[in-house]
Amino acid sequence: MSIKGARNSGTPFLSFFSHEQMRALAVEAGFKKIEIYSTSHLPIDHFAKRSDRLKPSTGEEILIVTI
Repeated sequence: MSIKGARNSGTPFLSFFSHEQMRALAVEAGFKKIEIYSTSHLPIDHFAKRSDRLKPSTGEEILIVTI
């Protein structure tokens, strides 16, 4: 369903990764602080101050990393 929904909205869908796979890739790349959020559990302040009112769609995961 994710691929079909992405295709219908014109979003280029590249791949699926589990939480564990995303975390492993981030560790391998050398990132020290790794946070993975489901869009339904994102801290409100990540998007609250955007002037364009952008909100992530449901069912997506967001990886936030720092060196």
